[in-house]
Amino acid sequence: AVFVLAALLMPALSPCRRPGSLKFAVWLLFFLAGGLWAPWQADVRWALGDEPSYLMWTASLVKDGDFDVENNILAGEYQEFIDTHPDALIKMRGDSQARHPKTYSTLVAPGYLLGGRLGVMIEQCLFQALAGLFIFLLALDLTRSHRIALATSSIILLSYPMSQLVFYGYPETLGMVLTAGILLTLQRPYTATG
Repeated sequence: AVFVLAALLMPALSPCRRPGSLKFAVWLLFFLAGGLWAPWQADVRWALGDEPSYLMWTASLVKDGDFDVENNILAGEYQEFIDTHPDALIKMRGDSQARHPKTYSTLVAPGYLLGGRLGVMIEQCLFQALAGLFIFLLALDLTRSHRIALATSSIILLSYPMSQLVFYGYPETLGMVLTAGILLTLQRPYTATG
C-alpha cells in the first residue's frame, strides 16, 4: 500500500516548482505509512520492555503533573498498558527510575493527553515522518535523484525494525529524528559550497 501511495505521489516528487509541496508529500507519505496502522497496533499490542514505564511516567505527568507513579499504580492505571500485577512494574520505582531519563515521557505527553497510548503512537508517527523527510532530503542532496532519495528513505524507515519501533513507546524514534536532522544539517553547508 505504501508503494502504491508512493507511485501516486511520484509526480509530486519530480523536480517541481514548489519545493514545499515536495517536502509535504514526502512527510505525508511517511506519516500515513505508520499513522494508518496505529489504531490497529494500539488495539492488538501490549506494551513491552520499558514501554510500560515510559507510558506510566507520561500518564502520571499528564494526570498528576509529576513522575511519581506510585499513586497511579495503586489506582490500577497500569492496566491500560500491560496485563500484569503492579509488582511486575517494580522497575519503575526506586533506583531504576533514575536510569531512564524522563525526556521521552515529557515529549510524548501531548500525544498521551489527546489520545492515550494511541495518541503516543500517532505522535511517534509524526516524528517518524519528520525523520523520513530528513533522510529523503539528505539522500536527495547526495544523489540528486528523487527516485533514489525516496527509495533510500523508504528502505530505512519502512523496513524492520524501524517500521515497528514507531508503534512502541521507545525513544529510538526521537533518536532517529535527531540523527537524521543533524546529518542533514551537517551535509547542507557542504552541498551549498560545492
